[in-house]
Amino acid sequence: MFTNDKMHFCKECEIEVAKALYNDFINARDSGDSSQARLKFQKICGVMKERVNDHYISPIKTFLNATRSHEHREWYGFIVMCINCILIEFYYEMIYGYDQSSDGGEVLVAYKIVLPQLDNVITEDMAKNFYKGIRCGIIHQGQTKKQTAITFEYDKIIEKNGPHYLCNPQTLFEALKKLYKSYWEILSMRDYTETESELLIKKFHLILQHVN
Repeated sequence: MFTNDKMHFCKECEIEVAKALYNDFINARDSGDSSQARLKFQKICGVMKERVNDHYISPIKTFLNATRSHEHREWYGFIVMCINCILIEFYYEMIYGYDQSSDGGEVLVAYKIVLPQLDNVITEDMAKNFYKGIRCGIIHQGQTKKQTAITFEYDKIIEKNGPHYLCNPQTLFEALKKLYKSYWEILSMRDYTETESELLIKKFHLILQHVN
């Protein structure tokens, strides 16, 4: 067997352990053992939080620090913005219990819902422009389009500058970190029977269903 021969849900939790955790939660919930169900639910929240931190937040924090003084830093902003888009869509999937962002209709909907939560000056039209110009541009064409550009010069998620929309990937990343932090804090105070909790559990289960 090769060295990395175990699948992990996050660094400290193997996939099989995560599957057992889900089954334990369902058994406790269905048997009416609210104490155990509550405990297992909080563990599910914990491994979901660690998954996001391990896969996205910690690596990008390291990457931003390492590229802070590089010439043409905007080139490195593409990678940060790609992860930002993953974080936007993953958050959207968790709060609605979706398997994929397209389950709610157009993927664009995720941006219309999440971006204004990060900065209330962001309108639906601005979110749409971000989606088409930044998200779709970088992922499909390897460049921004629709008069959008990445910059570290303006400390705004989206800054209207003449006919252009300038987007700071680090500012967006910091705002997303705060959004996720708030989300985990809210869930820590929720009962497993509440809607937000049930939707997170649904997303957790959907992730596990994709793993053989």
